[in-house]
Amino acid sequence: MGKSVARVNKKSPGRAEVNAPSGECGVFSFDADRVRRVRRSMLSDDAAVAVADLFKAVASPVRAKILQALSAEELCVCDLAQVLEMSVSAVSHHLQYMRRAGVLRFRTEGKLVYYSAVDGCVLEMLSGALQHLGHRRGRR
Repeated sequence: MGKSVARVNKKSPGRAEVNAPSGECGVFSFDADRVRRVRRSMLSDDAAVAVADLFKAVASPVRAKILQALSAEELCVCDLAQVLEMSVSAVSHHLQYMRRAGVLRFRTEGKLVYYSAVDGCVLEMLSGALQHLGHRRGRR
């Protein structure tokens, strides 16, 4: 990637001409009103960290599959291990991580522990991701 070099445009304050590689803006320019409006609606630092943590909680193929499996119905650890063709120990590790992150909840029935998604928003996140991937594939 080449370096962009900005030169102040003396005719238009707040704008700079940029010698940029292909695919980048050729002129550095910003709209102060738009910047102000967007800054007012930006996530707080704490909210941004919480959102990133939520995405991290499902940011593995195994955890995405767990979420998809639990979108069909609640399952116990042993059922999930069979569905995923993994050891109970490995599945338990992922479930604990997702539960600590607030993505899953559990209930006990005797010696069995059943897991489900905390709410529909988490499942909508998965659905939205799949829909997004479908749109991306359609654009190629």
